[in-house]
Amino acid sequence: MSRQCLSLLASRRKHASGSILVLAIWVLVFFSILCVALAGIISSQIRITKRIEEKIIGKYLAKAAVIYAREERLTREAGYDTLYELKQKKEQELGIGKFSYTLADEESKININTAGAEAIASLPGFDLKLAEKVSSSLLKPFQLKEQVLLVDGVTEEVFEQCKDFITVYTDGKVNINTAPEEVLKALGIGEELAGAIVDFRNGRDSKEATEDDEIFENTGEIINKLRTSRGMSEEEEAALASLIGAGALTVASKNFSLEIDTKIMDKPAMRYIIVIDDEKIKQWREY
Repeated sequence: MSRQCLSLLASRRKHASGSILVLAIWVLVFFSILCVALAGIISSQIRITKRIEEKIIGKYLAKAAVIYAREERLTREAGYDTLYELKQKKEQELGIGKFSYTLADEESKININTAGAEAIASLPGFDLKLAEKVSSSLLKPFQLKEQVLLVDGVTEEVFEQCKDFITVYTDGKVNINTAPEEVLKALGIGEELAGAIVDFRNGRDSKEATEDDEIFENTGEIINKLRTSRGMSEEEEAALASLIGAGALTVASKNFSLEIDTKIMDKPAMRYIIVIDDEKIKQWREY
């Protein structure tokens, strides 16, 4: 075989080897891309499966928390509710799941379905004109407090200021043991007396929701306890007596926001805010 033929044959072999190498590289690139894509799909499916698992197990944990909270309410001996009692975190482990919860008192707020314009106007964010729009709205009764945003003039800014002080779940009574100053003032209690009520409740350490908190065990002792602790003017006594006589104040609550955190295999899972009374669930939100 001539040198020219040998040279041509070697050249062809070299070209074929180069083509095979390029093809092999492209095959490796293809399978690498495919593996990355499959890994992404599998990872996504794992996340979806985990989320579904969290929602399913979390839902049962949240329902269990509702049962535990109701049982706690039914077996308690006290005929009154306080911030210290309600804010105590309760925890329970159930198999691979765990939940913890605290209670927030809906009776510590103003019911925007039953309150008059003057009471609503006293809440942060409102003036009398806007309060009258809410009070006379054709959208009432509101099923959710967020629906007040549908009233002309109630902006997100207004709602952010008032949302912690309003509710739609109570019969209009306010728990004097748990209501903040803003709500007490909305009832028509003067600023100084509203502050004095909160100071009295806070006890010797002047801190809210601690073990030394003072308690109004029934509405009949409200005036006497405040008179003894700091004294009251005739006008203040008359205002309180009027509210008590009208049934606007209570010391015990019926409606609560159950704030629940769940864990699955010790890892944080779903969070819930569920409004309940002794008989039914009134609102269910999950995050």
